[in-house]
Amino acid sequence: MSLLIYTLIASVVFFIIYWVFFKNSSETDDKPEEEENDIGMEDGKPQMLILYGSQTGTAEEFANTLASDARKYGFNSIAKDMVDFEPSELPTQKFVVFVVATYGEGEPTDNARDFYEYIKDSSNPNDLLAGVKYAVFGLGNKQYKLYQAMGRYFDKRIKELGAEQVFREGEGDADADIDEDFEEWKSQFLVAASEVFETEVKVEDDVYQPKFKTNYSVKEQTISAPYKTSTHSPDAKHPFLSTILKNVQLLNNPGTDNRSTLHVEFDIKGSGIRYEAGDHLAVCPQNEESLVKAYMKRLGITEEDIEKPLQLRNVKDNRLASYFPRDTFTLKFALTYYLDLNAIAKKKALNIMANFAKDEQERDRLRLLAGNSQEGKVQYHGFIKEECRNVLDVLNQFKSVDLPIESFVELMPKLQVRYYSIASSSQLHQDSICAVVAVVRFKTSSGTAKEGVCSSYLERLKEGQKAYIYVRHSNFHLPHDPKTPVIMVGPGTGVAPFIGFLEQRTAMNKKGIELGECQMYFGCRKKSEDYIFGDMMENSVKTNVITQLEVAFSRDQEQKVYVQNKVEANSEKIWNLLQKGGYFYICGDAKHMAKDVENVLLSSIQKYGNMTSEEAVKYLDKLSNEHRYQLDVWSG
Repeated sequence: MSLLIYTLIASVVFFIIYWVFFKNSSETDDKPEEEENDIGMEDGKPQMLILYGSQTGTAEEFANTLASDARKYGFNSIAKDMVDFEPSELPTQKFVVFVVATYGEGEPTDNARDFYEYIKDSSNPNDLLAGVKYAVFGLGNKQYKLYQAMGRYFDKRIKELGAEQVFREGEGDADADIDEDFEEWKSQFLVAASEVFETEVKVEDDVYQPKFKTNYSVKEQTISAPYKTSTHSPDAKHPFLSTILKNVQLLNNPGTDNRSTLHVEFDIKGSGIRYEAGDHLAVCPQNEESLVKAYMKRLGITEEDIEKPLQLRNVKDNRLASYFPRDTFTLKFALTYYLDLNAIAKKKALNIMANFAKDEQERDRLRLLAGNSQEGKVQYHGFIKEECRNVLDVLNQFKSVDLPIESFVELMPKLQVRYYSIASSSQLHQDSICAVVAVVRFKTSSGTAKEGVCSSYLERLKEGQKAYIYVRHSNFHLPHDPKTPVIMVGPGTGVAPFIGFLEQRTAMNKKGIELGECQMYFGCRKKSEDYIFGDMMENSVKTNVITQLEVAFSRDQEQKVYVQNKVEANSEKIWNLLQKGGYFYICGDAKHMAKDVENVLLSSIQKYGNMTSEEAVKYLDKLSNEHRYQLDVWSG
């Protein structure tokens, strides 16, 4: 018995020693960057918490840049993803900067939704944020109807909850020069914030200090996949690896500009994915192999190096930097899945490159391009932006730049998912999901050919190959009552969600469910070239799934005809359907088509509703608030 007791005591002592000296040490070493950056007082410096809501990565990039620059102005600053911050902790903060993007038609980004719901809660007291100072920078696109909806709402709501504004709300327009908008606001904001908090500004040469260092001494011998996947409820951090069931060309003729529009079907059997027609399919793209090899050659990465498992660690404290979807990765995965090799080179990248230019003239030119002088802005616009030069293009122009891997990773933007309107209904396709993809191809002013990262990636995929996907749910859905009239306007690939709608109505029709009226407006260049899904739409007319089909072939006659012309010709019928509780949907180009259709609709409301222009706008806003006027549009 005594031997047993001694054995138990020894086991307990061993466990305690292991836990204290080994387990805790291991956890400290692998603590992610977000935990490492938990904000606290540092040498008496005031705290600045920067919370970002980002959908495409731009807000995240701006937040990290602001955090870095704020340290030069005497702040202990940190950038945090809103999804990683507990909203109820907001009242305990002293100074918070919100960098928030507006997604879609005035919606919060996925990672900001919970935070948005928290501050929106009407039960919050008006002094909830008393004692908190704040500032807001919003990101948006003026081509969208609800420009800067989130930035303006955050600024208004945070102030209503008792917080004190330190500096005016900033706004960046992605349709113009959002980087310049941010730089101008940031420089003024930091000066103002420094004056409010009486911080000491560092007056010193801007000496570059690398953010990361690489660690090849990792336990994992092989890394089999770039993402942690899920078959329960796939999301951005755990996408599903889907097999391509179908990838077909929809155009009968590519035309003189070599167009390509694809119908891609993905297998989701056993994925846990649930979707409705009108939701969005997120695709995680891959960089093209030849581009990856070109970067490898320029950076001096060998075939052996690219397969080695490694981690990034912060230079500041040697802690693990959770920068990519996997903490342990390979350079092959980084170059193929994580980094946007095609993105236009940012000024931050040029500035970092300048530190590694051995040629003095090249170093000076890079710093000029990265700077904010008038000459630098003009040259950056002409040399970089107009020509869509990526980092590889710049490295090949500035041959003396010898860029280490750690700094290359730091200066590269992350490769973001691309969203496509789902072109199927789960009522007919329970185990698959479809997308309509217009392959992006264009030439710069000098004639250099460029193409879209994700659309060209999908074009390369063959049946049986795989892609990482998940679904983002939207509010762009058919009415709950199938007898409700619907009007759908979707030229070109804008027809995608309406194909899902038609499949959903077809499924209900087969079950004998009574359907309301359905007007479908489609537009393309020529019937012989790009009348995609024409057979399906015409068959839907025969089965009464569509009660009226209007197609605008813009180039099949001398005078061009567009969907807005067809809508105008049927404006009285549309008004009557709206009076019956009808829903009006638009999908496609935000810059021209959606605005033109809306203007026609407003004119129709004025005419047949006997309203002034202001009353017509209010009427349409009312429809929008009731989800009876919905848009799924994009600008590109």
